[in-house]
Amino acid sequence: VSQSRYWQTEGTIYAEVDYRNFSTSNQAIIQLFQDSSNRFGIAVFRSGANNGFQGFVLSSGGIVVNITSTITSAGIYKLAFAYKLNDYAFFINGVLINTDTNAVVVSANTIQFGHGENTSQFNDRIRAAALYTTRLSNDELAQLTT
Repeated sequence: VSQSRYWQTEGTIYAEVDYRNFSTSNQAIIQLFQDSSNRFGIAVFRSGANNGFQGFVLSSGGIVVNITSTITSAGIYKLAFAYKLNDYAFFINGVLINTDTNAVVVSANTIQFGHGENTSQFNDRIRAAALYTTRLSNDELAQLTT
């Protein structure tokens, strides 16, 4: 499938994960990837003693979207990261975590499930994953992740 068919200007990334193995490092769950300086997706992050999920965009080597939510317990999480020029939203389990209205969409040519660069492999279960060709509305994102 041509990359222009499903992620060039807008879309939604969805993942349902069974997160049990809290990590001491960042881990990619799903990312759309051009190169190490240009990519976006959903990841697990580690900050100090805290783990969490993030919707992120890395453009020209800099983070331009970083929407995060700390998590304190293992369990099943439904995550959706919607993207469109200046219109990003990140939902977890039916709840809007935050939005970003000032960011570009990065061109990508590869989808990576459960891994990123070298040491950022997701060390848990991806129960379901989907890519949508449009930026779903916030109501649709809430329903999708509930």
